[in-house]
Amino acid sequence: MNARKSEGYTLIELMIAVAVVGILAGIALPSYQSAVMKTRRSDGQAALMKALAQQEQYFLDNKTYTSSMTNLGYSTDPAPSGEGFYKIKVASGSTALTFTLEAAPQGAQATDRCATLTINQLGVKGKTGAEDIKQCW
Repeated sequence: MNARKSEGYTLIELMIAVAVVGILAGIALPSYQSAVMKTRRSDGQAALMKALAQQEQYFLDNKTYTSSMTNLGYSTDPAPSGEGFYKIKVASGSTALTFTLEAAPQGAQATDRCATLTINQLGVKGKTGAEDIKQCW
């Protein structure tokens, strides 16, 4: 009798391969999601820096800061960031000589550990979330 050489993979080999792929995906997915959050955070940071520059220009022109994003040239208040992951507004408590801008995360970005990013007229950066400030800015 001639023994036939079997071709292909056994069910056990396929199950091991699927298990290995599942473990690798389980490890990689949280890291990937964290990187996506960090990348989207740059949208809020850029929007804050742009609004900060517009506030300073408004102050030069009017000798006062504004509490309305529409006075800075935005069509709505709060104003959406460039990619829409954040809403930018002037925080309550801002005065004619001081202000704080806030970037509140929206949609999928709302679960970001940095939460709301802030910057004031002195350029002091802040955040309301649990993440370290250096990680957020």
